[in-house]
Amino acid sequence: MKTEWSIHGAAALLLLASGAADAQMRCGTELIVEGDAVAKLLATCGEPTTGDLNLDYGKWTYNFGPLEFMHEVTIADGKVVRIEKLGKGFIEDSLPE
Repeated sequence: MKTEWSIHGAAALLLLASGAADAQMRCGTELIVEGDAVAKLLATCGEPTTGDLNLDYGKWTYNFGPLEFMHEVTIADGKVVRIEKLGKGFIEDSLPE
């Protein structure tokens, strides 16, 4: 019975950890996490690829190119409230017009 609990507990911890990993975004050597100020996001990652540059509310998308995942960052009250990993990025010049 104790072994069964340990397996279920470990599985729950892995699920929690995998969700937490999505709640961050790497820009160079720095990490952006939920709760960070928009000023830190802009200083660390620069302006988003898409999204209205409203510093209080909105959704911003960062495209880091075809070797990295894109991220959608939700802003509320001047803070990062959600970071969602999207599909692989792309080279903007390669899009059809």
